[in-house]
Amino acid sequence: LFQDLKRSREVIKAVIEASDLPVSIKTRSQVKEVDVLKFLDNIKDLDVSAIMIHGRAGSAGFSGSVDAEIIKKARNYFGEKIIANGGVYSHEDAQELLNKSEADGVGIGQGALGRPWVFKDLITHNSEHITKNFIFKSILKHSKLSYKLKGKQGIIEMRKHLCWYVQGLPGAKKLREQLIQVSSLEDIERVLFI
Repeated sequence: LFQDLKRSREVIKAVIEASDLPVSIKTRSQVKEVDVLKFLDNIKDLDVSAIMIHGRAGSAGFSGSVDAEIIKKARNYFGEKIIANGGVYSHEDAQELLNKSEADGVGIGQGALGRPWVFKDLITHNSEHITKNFIFKSILKHSKLSYKLKGKQGIIEMRKHLCWYVQGLPGAKKLREQLIQVSSLEDIERVLFI
């Protein structure tokens, strides 16, 4: 839809006209030949209250560097709230992206996977409490909540989250190999605490 400037404008305009709520947009910095500046120029007269710009092109997925400069340039096309997105996993990452992009705030997506405490860390500016023990306790708490909500299926669905939690820890590969096979809270405790 981003690439089809005429249709994307029609959709955004229809949403604005159909709602009394503020309308915001999330987009990438570029999709094929269309960049976010061209996209914003096409909708700049519409009553959009905020835009979140993921600073990576659509083809980059979730890897590579974030183009903070294009987010910064977006201010010339869009005077309302600009939220920078992409590559934010910590308070330091958020501050660096804010400084480079001059955005009004940051959005976190992938950066919260396996790191639900990242939001608190952004507020407190403190990630020193993130130890292996803290992560394992968080895993158990999350797993217990998932089990309470969905039973055994909740544990099965937790497998991908368990892998995100242990990313970057010493021995993470072996932990992931074991955690991807768990089917009970007891299995999770056995893997984490042996």
